[in-house]
Amino acid sequence: CEGIWDASANNGDRIFWGLTGSFSGNYGAPDGFCFDLLCKDDTPLYGMKDEMLQARVKDFLMSVKLQAERSRGHNVMLTMGSDFEYSAANHNFRSLDLLIDTINNNPGMKRVVSTLFSEFDGVHVFYSTPEIYTE
Repeated sequence: CEGIWDASANNGDRIFWGLTGSFSGNYGAPDGFCFDLLCKDDTPLYGMKDEMLQARVKDFLMSVKLQAERSRGHNVMLTMGSDFEYSAANHNFRSLDLLIDTINNNPGMKRVVSTLFSEFDGVHVFYSTPEIYTE
């Protein structure tokens, strides 16, 4: 479930309410991609050999594909954090930066992206806020 709620006719504010059913009622990272120190099951991406990193990125892209199938339009919001999951933000963002860089810039990922997302021109992953998905 996603949509825009017109909060008040007086001020014209619109609120995005996409963090409901389409996100399985959760705003955390996809399974296996919580990189905080408190997420003991999720291995950080930095320090991995290239083959393992690309396999993990492919798993992440599968999560993006699932979310794309639950969303409308060409912009897909993928949430990456829950409460108390940034206790060591540097640790977390280091893996997120590597994940983003690998998807956007690694030539080996282009074939994976074109296969998984044939209905799109490509995939570009970036940090954002919910406002971009309400335009």
